[in-house]
Amino acid sequence: MRMGEAQLKAFFAFKSGGIAALEHVYDVGYSADALTGLGAADDYAETLCQLASKFFAPTTHSRYQQRARDAARRNSHCVETLDMIVCTGRAIADPTDRWDYTEQLCATRGDTATLTKRAATLRKKFLAPRVPKDGATIRRSTAHDKISVTFTASSNAMQDVITTLETRDEHGATIDAIDWLVNNRSLSQAPAAVHLIVTDDQIDHILAGTDDQPDTEPVVVTNTGIRMTTSQVLDRHILPDGYITLASGHLGPINTHRMRLASPVQRLALEADSPTCCWPDCNTPISGCQAHHLTEYIQGGETTPANMCWLCPHHNAVNGQPGRGRMTRIDGRIAWVGPNNSPPKFTGRSYTPHRAPVGGPAQGRPPD
Repeated sequence: MRMGEAQLKAFFAFKSGGIAALEHVYDVGYSADALTGLGAADDYAETLCQLASKFFAPTTHSRYQQRARDAARRNSHCVETLDMIVCTGRAIADPTDRWDYTEQLCATRGDTATLTKRAATLRKKFLAPRVPKDGATIRRSTAHDKISVTFTASSNAMQDVITTLETRDEHGATIDAIDWLVNNRSLSQAPAAVHLIVTDDQIDHILAGTDDQPDTEPVVVTNTGIRMTTSQVLDRHILPDGYITLASGHLGPINTHRMRLASPVQRLALEADSPTCCWPDCNTPISGCQAHHLTEYIQGGETTPANMCWLCPHHNAVNGQPGRGRMTRIDGRIAWVGPNNSPPKFTGRSYTPHRAPVGGPAQGRPPD
């Protein structure tokens, strides 16, 4: 049977009225078999019944449900879009979060492809990051006759492998990784240049001698980003010039004389703030970071630990650029402030739960 103009208009009206169709299915009480009898495919009939129950059956989250229905009706979402929203939200365990996710997507304008991209971003807000499982993952490409092997383990377990692969010969070239894996596999242990950060409220714990208890043993971070317990540190080759920084309250590192570049001692003091790049969600270890001036040197900013933080080369370049936000120090703690002075996101180590703020050009709050 050929479709005429009237049937085509009816089809378009149905496509833009997904919620209206589901409401009719629920009000009439159609079963999947009844819808199949009306001409619906088996799987489509099941989908209509499930969605009708989702958006119209009684629920403990009736206000979320009502707002989601209203938003979906307002944005003319089709059945396929609503099905995508419900299916992608099933992995969210908490019912309130799941309805919040549903409501936000129903309130988003666009077609199914647009909302699918939005859903992928929004799900990260509600789903805890997946912790990679230790082991080896093997992928084969028959088209190119290639095999890829990915190893996953703790930074302490893998650091010697990384050190070996980054070792350069007398000509400055790194080793052949495949040749090493197949024929050699001897490791060059990464020496630990330990810089232990001890806060004043940890002194009693250390003096109490409880370091032999696994659940309370302190963890140190080396300048290459390795996290180790004190017992693991003792199992490694320690460089002769290790350091300990005592961080008391919010005072931060001791100021030194004015200079353009951070001295080695100042760079060590900065390790008290963070073992990685201070930009949110950046895990570049400080061995690959630069000492960034919070208040620019040309604007009178001092080259002191209190006016500096670690930033990787990329984030050092974009810091303060339009739309990217900037780093600052608030109450002695490193923080990232968004482009429109949004609430700060603290990224540096907190030395104390609550203290009065310290003055100084690099420690003030963001301007209004």
